[in-house]
Amino acid sequence: MRALVKTEPVPGAALLDIDTPRLQSDEVKVEVKAGAICGTDIHFYHWDPASANFPVRFPLVLGHEYAGDVVEVGAGVRGIAVGDSVSVETHITCSA
Repeated sequence: MRALVKTEPVPGAALLDIDTPRLQSDEVKVEVKAGAICGTDIHFYHWDPASANFPVRFPLVLGHEYAGDVVEVGAGVRGIAVGDSVSVETHITCSA
C-alpha cells in the first residue's frame, strides 16, 4: 500500500510503498474513502518543537483521521461487520 511515512526526526516525509499490515483478531480493515489532515500530522511533517511532546517511534505512518467502509473483520470483533461505514480517530483508545 502507499503511505506517507516519517522515517526520521527531520522535516518532511516520504511517500512509500509499504506492506499492508496483517489483520489481528481484534481489528478491522477499512477502505478509506475520505481523510483529514490533523494538526498533529502537520507538526510531525514539519518536525517542529511541538513534535517533542509525542512519543514517536520511527517509521511513523502519518494520517489517523479518516472514514470509509469495513472490508475485513478479525475473528474476535463483535458489533462491526463487513460493509459498515465507519469513522476513525485513533487518539481514542480502549486503554488495553
